[in-house]
Amino acid sequence: SSGCGLLGSPNYEAENNELIATLPLFPGASEASRTTAAYAHGDSGPADGYGTRVTFRVPPGTTPDGVVGFYSRALPNWAVEVTRVPCGAECEIVNAGFRQGDYLITLGTANLTIDDESQLSFDLYVDARATERP
Repeated sequence: SSGCGLLGSPNYEAENNELIATLPLFPGASEASRTTAAYAHGDSGPADGYGTRVTFRVPPGTTPDGVVGFYSRALPNWAVEVTRVPCGAECEIVNAGFRQGDYLITLGTANLTIDDESQLSFDLYVDARATERP
């Protein structure tokens, strides 16, 4: 966690972690790391918010569409925006943003397109107070 001494940041991080705790775990996934960092909309000045990134290791054979589909089904009442980024002839990174009220969850699958099947992972980035986020 970040120790910037800003008022409210421990509560903010706790809210992010509470939101993460409500999310279902992708089958076979295990948490590899979790970090919270401040972000700012401008180049300087105080933090505008805190995002928490959780990296999950997943079994061989896990695909970007499989992970995005799982969370799309698991979060039926959330607004979702899916983006696809080509990364080769038969490679596609699929990312998704889920929003409900103040909550923002971003799903990143770039590390599901690597060659080493034993190192596959995806990232969930969570912001429990994303209303000010552009």
